[in-house]
Amino acid sequence: MMAHYYNCLFLFTVLLPYTCSQDAVHVKSPYGLGLTSSTLRWTSAFIDTDSAEIDGVTVNGEAGGVNSSYICRARHGGHNIIGSTHARLCQIAYFGEVFSYPSFEVLTNPSSFARLDWQLWTRFYLIPDGALETRLSYVSRFKVDDVYYGGRLDSTLGRGKLLTVIDGVVKETTEGEILVETEPIAYEITDFKYTSGTTKLKILVDEEVLLDEATLSNEESDSTSTVSTIVSYDIPYKVYLAHVRGLVKGLNTTISLSTLPGPITTNWGREVEGKFSRQTKEVSYELAKGTLVNLTLTGRRIVQEAPYTAKLFAKYPDGKEVIHNLEGVMKTEWVTQIKVEYTHPHFIANNTLAPTTQRTTTTTSEKKIRDYSDYDYMDQQNDDSDAVNEDERSKDPYSLQAYSGSRSVNSCSFTASLILLLLYCII
Repeated sequence: MMAHYYNCLFLFTVLLPYTCSQDAVHVKSPYGLGLTSSTLRWTSAFIDTDSAEIDGVTVNGEAGGVNSSYICRARHGGHNIIGSTHARLCQIAYFGEVFSYPSFEVLTNPSSFARLDWQLWTRFYLIPDGALETRLSYVSRFKVDDVYYGGRLDSTLGRGKLLTVIDGVVKETTEGEILVETEPIAYEITDFKYTSGTTKLKILVDEEVLLDEATLSNEESDSTSTVSTIVSYDIPYKVYLAHVRGLVKGLNTTISLSTLPGPITTNWGREVEGKFSRQTKEVSYELAKGTLVNLTLTGRRIVQEAPYTAKLFAKYPDGKEVIHNLEGVMKTEWVTQIKVEYTHPHFIANNTLAPTTQRTTTTTSEKKIRDYSDYDYMDQQNDDSDAVNEDERSKDPYSLQAYSGSRSVNSCSFTASLILLLLYCII
């Protein structure tokens, strides 16, 4: 019983990596070891499956159509053998014979991020790096009477031979084309647009943070005067683009986002972190002789996630650029709603409250940074919050508007009471 258990465990351990990697596509590397493609996949298909309906399926010829043939592979003799589809079957050439399989896999480029090129090959050429391989066989094709026939290049046959099936017969040749994947060397992402609708926006953090603090004092003047100072602060930011399947992790990436100070270079899949140019504000307060006031500069730290669309420029070693539409989720962190708050003036000598004729000014010396809340999906929230704040102000007894109104009522009540008191005294 125990031996049976260990045998089963051994088979499970051996088969698990194999079954998990069934959809992986391997490409030839300059170092001799096969690399796994970041974009291409082998996708399962059956006799009742129309290969043309499979997302990103690879065609032997220039374009798909009713009679298109697709790159496929089937399990034969314990190995995956590359072939092409015919009448919804995967036909492979193996030792001069034709084998047809109703269950097979087709080569797909589901994300459309892969750049595939058919490169000329003869027996005098080396196998190019990036060639799609399966056990020393490579995806290939050759043309007969303006029709492409897909198959495999078997590098173990002499200096290599291309094998395919034409009209049910195995054909061999030493000239044709090999399918090669070229990976980009860099990405550039521009034209960000956030998906409209606040329901898709997630606010993860919304908290107040201290940016700077200072003290204004009137010690030298013999009368009330306006005291000024400069406060400075940094506005940090973080941007993270969630990984999108089909892109190469770690690739050099330039991100151009309107809310950032300029294009930022990072590696795809890593968080971008930095600071805007240092900001300064001039603040002033009218203080009586011998008094001081403390001030704090605060803002709100916002962390949020939101879906977006953008343009992705994939750049290749030969200078070619390919543009893709990119969709994903962006996580951002920044500081907004910056404001200055003052304490009540105090006498310097005894730290008691001092009377004030408060007049304050605040001037930003740097160019205004665009607030993240300017985005479309935040506009509605801002409009709603403004309306709520207006209602709250009307109810807040400490707001300026409410206080002025209550003071008028109190003044009228005081006047009426005084008149009644005088009448009572006269009577």
